Amino acid sequence: MPLNMANIALLVKTQTVLGTPAVPAPGANAMLVRAMTPALLKGKYVERNLVRGAKGNYGSIVAGVYRSFEFEVELSASGVAGTAPKIGPLLMACNMAETVTAATSVVYQPIAGQALPVTMYGYLDGVMFQMSDARGTVSFSMNAEEIPVAKFNFIGKYHPMTDVAFPTGLDFSGFKKPLTVGFVNTPTYTVHGLAVVMQQFSLDLANELVWRDLVGFAGARVPDRKPKLSTVFELTNVATRNWGESVRLGTEGAVSLVHGVTAGSIVQFDLPVTAFDSDPTISDLDKVAMLNGSLAVMPNTGNDELVLTFK
Repeated sequence: MPLNMANIALLVKTQTVLGTPAVPAPGANAMLVRAMTPALLKGKYVERNLVRGAKGNYGSIVAGVYRSFEFEVELSASGVAGTAPKIGPLLMACNMAETVTAATSVVYQPIAGQALPVTMYGYLDGVMFQMSDARGTVSFSMNAEEIPVAKFNFIGKYHPMTDVAFPTGLDFSGFKKPLTVGFVNTPTYTVHGLAVVMQQFSLDLANELVWRDLVGFAGARVPDRKPKLSTVFELTNVATRNWGESVRLGTEGAVSLVHGVTAGSIVQFDLPVTAFDSDPTISDLDKVAMLNGSLAVMPNTGNDELVLTFK
């Protein structure tokens, strides 16, 4: 019997101990996602390369088996300032620390070490894909006239697929309807201290995800990250800002984006140190010259290259 791709659900729960899977519950740990793609498995395929006196393919043996999930979540605050968004466990499993200030804000910043992983239950119409000890990376898309989204990629320990009943009692009430990006809902966008008219903002945390299968250890690790910002905004005249010279001189500066205007709905990105890292290009949008730029996102004092605030 075919499996219906419309019947997909994802449960996520933070583990308290590495190596001990958590048990997510539909009522507490359901994630409202889209574009979800669970993988049957991932692995390294080692060719046998036998010599048997004849030509031919002698197949491969699978080694280093693990699992991966890719999915998107609409980006929105919790509705209450100082209350963590439902994607908090996902962000922390992407090696970000969570700092809660009651009734004010919840801040996420990258960390130097390895955060606690998560256990994920992915359901596809009666089949469950389980992954534990999972770590990930995330990118954010904040494009004008679109829904803002966080795009996640996770890898973790492989568990064999099982036939199970599709979960009931899924609770998505903590997920708030997102605000589209634009003039009304996105009041602030500055690049190197200058307010610009923005069309595209794509920020990639770019965690390096590595699955290690060695004698004595098998698991996912995040050995490094190289965050990058891709953005498109209106090109200004030289008197306002000479962007060519900014690129040539390697000028460093902050980037800030504020989305949402009322307490409980605000999502803010602060990148304290950025610099163009490739040749920008000029494009045409409605006969307006647009600057297409790629910027390296760098730390200021350390582990502070991205400050993501929900307030």
